[in-house]
Amino acid sequence: TILGFCYEGLYLAVLGVNRRMDGFGNASDNQLAYSRDGLHWERMGERKSFMVPDPDAGWEELTNQPSCFVVRDDRIYIYYTGFTLRDDYACESIGLATLRLDGFVSLDGIKRKGQDSKGLPYQSTLLTRPLWSTGNRLVVNAETKEYITAELTDPDGRVIPGFGQADCDAFTGDSIRHTFSWKGREDIGGLFPLRIRFRMRDARLYSLQVSDQ
Repeated sequence: TILGFCYEGLYLAVLGVNRRMDGFGNASDNQLAYSRDGLHWERMGERKSFMVPDPDAGWEELTNQPSCFVVRDDRIYIYYTGFTLRDDYACESIGLATLRLDGFVSLDGIKRKGQDSKGLPYQSTLLTRPLWSTGNRLVVNAETKEYITAELTDPDGRVIPGFGQADCDAFTGDSIRHTFSWKGREDIGGLFPLRIRFRMRDARLYSLQVSDQ
């Protein structure tokens, strides 16, 4: 089975994947796939399961199949059908799962003990491709128990003066719309094209955008 829908300029799909579970016969879970044109598709990540049936739930031991995605009040509501067996016949029920906005996948900065060659705590680094935008605010959807910083560079990787890691006001906490600033400055208009170097510890980065608001 496949369920396709549009989300933030992408096509997303939920693919049913058949499994075998002892005592229940055939069973399945599902995986996410994405496309930018609706024709060429790729599966997300390492083909990990998106929604796994719960053998202890009592009503979705065999499988669960998403049927509808609704975005409302900064949450993603997923209506799905759960299947189980009762006296040798299949029983279906309707369930509701929720995700944070943009919460399908994340880039994670793990918390690693020790220090690097410069004597600094280990941190994860993400460098974007060169970006172009008419916007002037860097906004992220992220959560962290420690920090995320954003450093702006030119397309060749040279730090833009005033927008280095030391200038960045580190983000901590949980927000779906956090605007980065550098010593209080939020406006990055006129700096494009640029690249963004994120550094993070014990953090999850769900999405980023350059906003004009």
